[in-house]
Amino acid sequence: MPPTPPTTDRDLLALEPALFRDIAFLGQVLFRNNVSLTSGVLTAAAGSFADSQLAPGHIIVIDDLPLEILERSSATTAVISLLRAEIDAPPIVPANFTARPGLVVTFAPQIALIHAELLHLLGLSNPAEGDPTEADILNPADLRRAEALGTLHLIYSAAGALVGPDSPAGRRADMYRLRFNAERRRLRIHLDTDGDGQADAIRTPAVTPLIR
Repeated sequence: MPPTPPTTDRDLLALEPALFRDIAFLGQVLFRNNVSLTSGVLTAAAGSFADSQLAPGHIIVIDDLPLEILERSSATTAVISLLRAEIDAPPIVPANFTARPGLVVTFAPQIALIHAELLHLLGLSNPAEGDPTEADILNPADLRRAEALGTLHLIYSAAGALVGPDSPAGRRADMYRLRFNAERRRLRIHLDTDGDGQADAIRTPAVTPLIR
């Protein structure tokens, strides 16, 4: 079985289609330059995708249209797609275009904060020798939705702090807080603590870890 991809900007976009249109100013700019598209391959007019560290899961916004980066094929080219229903679905190729402004903003720092928080709540952030670690999680894909919801709460909380809790951003922050808390209560992480490939411990980030 291939490794589960980590939570990326693509997961945030799937939950919040307006994120990169409305809240991009809170993200970290990786790339800004004109680009063109031919048969699903994006080409930078200047600059370097490699220097910008673009990778699968990043989102490039062109004329307010967010597109998934599926693969960085060279320093100046990347394979892209319209947002797919599933992360492993075939690419959805948008229409060709030339010389359009492209912007890649990432919320990877916010994702990392929520990832670290969940590992802490699961008791996996600073394990002692012999204790289970993040590498022992058998269902890492289940973490991705919780991480995405928590990240959106963090982002919209920052946006809401600028304009007030009764603003659209403030209300979305509260909505994502509730969804994140609900997902934490639902989440069950299965751990293989003895290396046999079978789950022999279950932990949740909402309550005291459960061992069986």
